[in-house]
Amino acid sequence: MNTKRSNFRILSLILTLALILTSLALPAMAANQNMGLKEGATVKVDKNSPTGYTATFVYKDSLADYVVFSGDFRFYKPEEKDLKKWYSPYDWEPGMLPAKTARYEENMKKVEGTDLWTISMPIPSGSFCYQYKVAYAFNGNDKDVDIVIPDPANIAPLSNLERYPKEHSIVYGMFDKQKQVTDNSIVLPRKDAKVGKVNYVPITDINGDKKYLGVYLPYGYDKNQKDPYKVIYLSHGTGGDETEWFSLANAGNIMDNLIAEGKVEPAIVVAVDNNDYPPTASILHTSDTPWNYQEGDISDELWDYSMINRNFFNNVLPYVEENYNVSKESQDRAFAGLSRGGYLTSILYAEHPTEFGYIGILSGVWDGLVEPTALDQYENLDAPKVMIGYGEYDNVVSLDNIHTVYENLKALGVEVVDNPVFGSHDWFAWSQLFEDVALDFVGK
Repeated sequence: MNTKRSNFRILSLILTLALILTSLALPAMAANQNMGLKEGATVKVDKNSPTGYTATFVYKDSLADYVVFSGDFRFYKPEEKDLKKWYSPYDWEPGMLPAKTARYEENMKKVEGTDLWTISMPIPSGSFCYQYKVAYAFNGNDKDVDIVIPDPANIAPLSNLERYPKEHSIVYGMFDKQKQVTDNSIVLPRKDAKVGKVNYVPITDINGDKKYLGVYLPYGYDKNQKDPYKVIYLSHGTGGDETEWFSLANAGNIMDNLIAEGKVEPAIVVAVDNNDYPPTASILHTSDTPWNYQEGDISDELWDYSMINRNFFNNVLPYVEENYNVSKESQDRAFAGLSRGGYLTSILYAEHPTEFGYIGILSGVWDGLVEPTALDQYENLDAPKVMIGYGEYDNVVSLDNIHTVYENLKALGVEVVDNPVFGSHDWFAWSQLFEDVALDFVGK
C-alpha cells in the first residue's frame, strides 16, 4: 500500500471522526452571535436569486489555510443533450436540472476577524450533497487539500460508528413556483407529523458476521394490522451500504410524501448492506463460520452475486418476516438495485422470478443476460412486473446492454417497462427511479 496515501486516509478518518463526535455533542446549527451567522447550511428566501432561494454554508475552523466547497451543484439544459456542457449555480435558469458528472467546487471566503468560512449560492428544489476540502498550513504544504469532510454542523445519517463516517452532508432546496419549473419537493423532509421512521438494525449474515439493514417503517405503522405491509427491498451499488438509499436517494422522505399525498399505500422499505462479499473471504470476516463461496457462483472480483442472494433468502428475508408485520406472499415483495446492485437484481430476477411481484433493474444489468439466447435457460420470467430504469445520460454502464435486455424480455412477453429519467449514473436519477418503483408497486 502507498504509505503517503495510507497516512492521508488515517489522518482524514481521525479528523472526520473527531468532527462527527464533536457535532453529536453540540447543536446541529451552532450560532455565532457576533456575526449573525450559523454554522452549517441555511436556506432562505431571496428575491434576487434566480431560483427564489439562496443557500449559505458556514464552516468554522481556526487552523484552516483555505477551504473548498465541493457539491453536486452542476446544472444542465436537457434540450442541449450534452452533459459535458454544464452551468454553475449562479448561471441557473428555469428548466435546468442537476446531474452528478463531477462536483462543482469553489473556494470559501474567510469572514474577517473570525474563524468562519462561508459561501452562498442559488439553490433550486431538491436534495444536494456537499462537503468541505480543507488545507492546513501547519502540515507543511499550503497548496494541497489535507482532508475531505462532511459539514460538522450537518452530519449525514450513519448506521453506526463501526463503519467509516460519511464524507458528505445534505442540503435541501425548496420550490418557488414563480421562478422554477421542475418541482423536486418529493425528496424533502416533511414538516408535519406524518413522518415514518428509519432504523438501522443489526443481523447476522450467512458468513456469521454482523451486518446492518436500513428499515423504513411508514407513519402509523401498526405491528398488529390485519393486512400485512408490502415490502420494497433495495440494494446499493459498488462501495455503498444500507444508508445510501435513505441518506442520498431520500427514499424515506419520498415514501413519507407519497403516502401523505395518498398516492401510494403505506409500505416498508428495507435497504440491504451487500458490501464485503467477494468470492474469497473479506478482510472484515471475523466469525468462525466458513466463507459461503460455492463452486459455480456467479461473481466478479468485488461481489459474489450468488452468495449475496443466498444471504438474502437465508438471512435477510427471514429476519424481516419474523420481526415486522410484512406479507409473506411473493406478489407483495419487490426488489430493486442500482449500478452493481442492478447486476445483482437482474441475476436475482432470472434465478428466482416467482419470489417477487416486482423487480427494478436500475442503471446496470448482468452481462450474462445480454446474449439473444441467454434468457432461454430461465423459466417464469413473466411472474413479476419488471422495470428497467436508468439515467438517459449514464456514461458508466452500457446502455446498449440495458436496451438489449429490455427488448429480449419484451419479446418473451414479460410485462417490462423501459424507464429512462433525466440524469447520469447518480442519485438524482436514482431518487426519480425509486419514486417510480414505489408508484408502480404500491401506487393507489
